Amino acid sequence: MSAETASGPTEDQVEILEYNFNKVNKHPDPTTLCLIAAEAGLSEEETQVISRNRKWHLESNLQREVSPRGSLLPLVLDYFSLLPPHSKKMV
Repeated sequence: MSAETASGPTEDQVEILEYNFNKVNKHPDPTTLCLIAAEAGLSEEETQVISRNRKWHLESNLQREVSPRGSLLPLVLDYFSLLPPHSKKMV
């Protein structure tokens, strides 16, 4: 975790994730997830979990309840709230 703060990713990171997951590739493969992680400055693990959470929300039709505009921000913040405190420190 290089660029995110203790409370989660930056606005720029969320924008990168939203753009990639909503516009570029709605179902990225592992290689694409790696590239998205590098672009956002997040770890591959963080990006994979955010992607999985997003898919789960979409499949469960909960996305509309979370955010009517399809924002990934609630999913990203959910992930970061589950991290142990030592994982949230800036590197």
